[in-house]
Amino acid sequence: MSEKRRDNRNRILREGEYQRTDGRYRFRYIDEDGKEKNVYSWRLDRNDPTPKGKKRELSLREKEKHEAI
Repeated sequence: MSEKRRDNRNRILREGEYQRTDGRYRFRYIDEDGKEKNVYSWRLDRNDPTPKGKKRELSLREKEKHEAI
């Protein structure tokens, strides 16, 4: 049985989601042309706070939904 990947807050990360060592989240996917694409955000979920000194933007999961459209 494989262990589920978790972030620093102990939340389970979905397939394609990663947390970098600086705390930033990354979503990796393959587009229609077969090219690898990456989307980054400081927040995983829309209710997460933005770190001090960082610009407020969409959360990673909101960006994932936007990319899927």
